[in-house]
Amino acid sequence: MSPAGCPHVNSFKVDNWKQNLRLIYQCFVWSGSAETRKRKAKSCICHMCGAHLNRLHSCLYCVFFACFSKKHIHEHAKSKRHNLALVPPLMRLLP
Repeated sequence: MSPAGCPHVNSFKVDNWKQNLRLIYQCFVWSGSAETRKRKAKSCICHMCGAHLNRLHSCLYCVFFACFSKKHIHEHAKSKRHNLALVPPLMRLLP
């Protein structure tokens, strides 16, 4: 792998993906206490159906949250051509 990173992933990156990742972590993940982290994680809801904690993914192109299990993130990727998303770590830890 080159110092620039994986060429396959680099082809999907947009100019502002790092800022979007920082925004996701600042607003929805990082905090000083476990209670604050839980509250922030619960505030992340699918922008299509309103569900939360349902294998929710966040688009790194536009900070769009959508369900994986209901294929809402798939629909978003297809319609917007936004092909880079992640599951913020706290969302995986909550029941």
